[in-house]
Amino acid sequence: MATSPLQALQRLLAAATIVAGCSSAYASDSPDSISWHNPMKAGYPTVQNRAWADDTTYHRLPTQATRLLTAESRNDAMLPAGLAVGFFTDAEEIKIRINPDGEDPGRLFQVDRNGIWHQCRRIAGTTPPTFAAPVAPIHGFGTEYRYYLPHTQPIDRLEIGTEADAKLKFAAADRSLPIVVYGRNDRTETQQEWISGLQRNIDLPTINLAIADAPLPQSELTALIGSIPSRLYILDFTPTAQT
Repeated sequence: MATSPLQALQRLLAAATIVAGCSSAYASDSPDSISWHNPMKAGYPTVQNRAWADDTTYHRLPTQATRLLTAESRNDAMLPAGLAVGFFTDAEEIKIRINPDGEDPGRLFQVDRNGIWHQCRRIAGTTPPTFAAPVAPIHGFGTEYRYYLPHTQPIDRLEIGTEADAKLKFAAADRSLPIVVYGRNDRTETQQEWISGLQRNIDLPTINLAIADAPLPQSELTALIGSIPSRLYILDFTPTAQT
């Protein structure tokens, strides 16, 4: 049966759908079609919301400080909750690759021309995780993104994937005086996410040191945290059932 011009056009559009922003799958996922960018190799500190800029891990506390914690607290301190990596890119599509991968792929946000952050939706079934932008991208390096690392799983490697011919520049870590949040948490996404949400709303570094079974004030660890130059400390040792 002959194909009408309208049917031919519909098939062409279905086969050549383009999704802008941090979109779904690439047209080709061959190694040559993707450039992977490692923020730890930028040549300058890139991890946001961390007090110790010279640390080369994705842990909230430096390794030497974990000796001050119980085993449970030590594991929690090694989670990257609250840490973020910002970048500017003209890419039409963005992938996130973390090692080890898991159920929590992290969260990707895009800022619009009015300075409002929009969360990018993860495309179901994509591996590595790929996100869809809720707003049209700003052209060139004016398109700013911020990737928040997983709340509930440790990682040792992060890479941002773009088309091979796209430009990407990591944002330098913001060294403004931060807000420091210290206390106990129940490892729920809700309890961790409010700290990241606070950071986006006030656009200031906000350090998440809410740790399971964190030592009470007057401990050696709180003395270390108290040495962080800060504009504000938020201390919350309320039992998690009451928060």
